[in-house]
Amino acid sequence: MRILDRSAATPLFHQLSDALRRDIEQGKLSIGSRVPSVRLMAKECGISLITVVNAYNRLVAEGYLQPRRASGYYVSLPSRNVPAPAFNASMAGVAVDSEWLVSHVFADASSLLMPGCGWLPEDWLEGEQIRHALSTLARKSAGSMVRYGNPYGYQPLRKALQLTLHARSIEVDTEQIILTQGASQALNLCARLFLKPGDTVFVDDPMYANLVAMLRIGGYRVIGVPRTLNGPDCVQLELLAAHHRPRAFFTNTSLQNPTGTSTSIASAHRILRAAENFDFQIVEDDIFADLQPERGISLAALDQLHRVTYIGSLSKSISPSLRVGFIACNRDLTREFAHKKCSKA
Repeated sequence: MRILDRSAATPLFHQLSDALRRDIEQGKLSIGSRVPSVRLMAKECGISLITVVNAYNRLVAEGYLQPRRASGYYVSLPSRNVPAPAFNASMAGVAVDSEWLVSHVFADASSLLMPGCGWLPEDWLEGEQIRHALSTLARKSAGSMVRYGNPYGYQPLRKALQLTLHARSIEVDTEQIILTQGASQALNLCARLFLKPGDTVFVDDPMYANLVAMLRIGGYRVIGVPRTLNGPDCVQLELLAAHHRPRAFFTNTSLQNPTGTSTSIASAHRILRAAENFDFQIVEDDIFADLQPERGISLAALDQLHRVTYIGSLSKSISPSLRVGFIACNRDLTREFAHKKCSKA
């Protein structure tokens, strides 16, 4: 078991990566051997998964570890003669613009890097448990697989999500929860419900690239609110809102993509006050809430879905390929969301 000094000024992930680097350089970890999985190392050291991943990713960047798809991390040694990556001939002449990004973000192209997607390493995810659950489902009656479901989504799952939201201090009925095909569909539904082409919409700056692309394709005027260590810059938010009068503000609260910052309680209150003063909706994209080491601040919990529409996802914490997300919203909006979900307009 590795002992990390929590009282030291050196961050825990630096301590762990430094210790592993020494073991590799001293030959205690042989080249080609597999290091403990993220979960096992976190358990052995008594630290969070995020801390271990940061340590491993640091060693990957330095060349001391090599990630292998669906297998884990393996010991390697840095090389000064790193070969140039093979050119993907299929990309020749392709204009990588907003429309290309949205249509290809979920494509299975292992040779391409997709920065800003926020996908977890495969060894974080429960692939074997998913396989077992799908096998169990396949043995049941085929009736439920060939019928249309409820536009609001599978009732038992919405009930489970109601309990999850209750644990996050967001009080909702199951009728206020609508299941979606991942958070991407939820974000699209919010844009279609709250905005008309030409409307001004605020986003965090920087923000999840695919959301920005989707909003621009929809014909909305996108303006960024600078992101700080404590969340959106509230001074800039108020100045921009006074000048541009947005219809909505899309923001991440926990572990924002791509900065990794989380919104403080003081910033959260000020964001809600700005929404009230300047009359705009808040779309809280909180898909990383499950990955927070401790329960974080939620705009929806403070506002209780008055001006906040809350988006969550199981795709990040369970499996990206399952595409299960949800919207929790004001009771008055649920029918409108269900209608948008079932229609193209």
